[in-house]
Amino acid sequence: MVLVWLFVLFTVLPVVELWLLIAIGRGIGALPTVLMVVGMGVLGATLARHEGRRVFHGWRSAIREGRVPEEGILEGALVLVGGVLLLTPGVVTDVMGILLFVRPTRRIIAGLVRRKLEASIADGTIRVQSFGSRGGSASRGDATGRVVSSEDVPAKDGGDDQAPPSTLLH
Repeated sequence: MVLVWLFVLFTVLPVVELWLLIAIGRGIGALPTVLMVVGMGVLGATLARHEGRRVFHGWRSAIREGRVPEEGILEGALVLVGGVLLLTPGVVTDVMGILLFVRPTRRIIAGLVRRKLEASIADGTIRVQSFGSRGGSASRGDATGRVVSSEDVPAKDGGDDQAPPSTLLH
């Protein structure tokens, strides 16, 4: 499935973008089409900087006030992706980038991405591994690929005089 998406992203999308730019160029002329592409790039850079700063300042203010930021890291990442899409020449990427800058649309997309990530974590497609305070891993994969807590791993000799597994992992 990943190969299909990579094929679409790097082969089909550029062909569609080129076809659309040629069609627009035939309709409004070459110079206006080039100016439109350059203008969208400038708009993308400006919007990315503005929205990125707004999201960053919102995070900083919320943390300073001791509360959870309204916009999560996922929405901030979507703002960054939107800026990159607007910087990429093309009509389809511009529309997708603009949609990521509109807050209601971005929240809908963030919800879809969040649900997809949660489902992937739940079915084991994505494994999450955290690290303890001393740098040791607090979780390990077992033979089936499931992640198990280090506290669930029995001592090899069954003795209770060993240090807890979480302190042995670093």
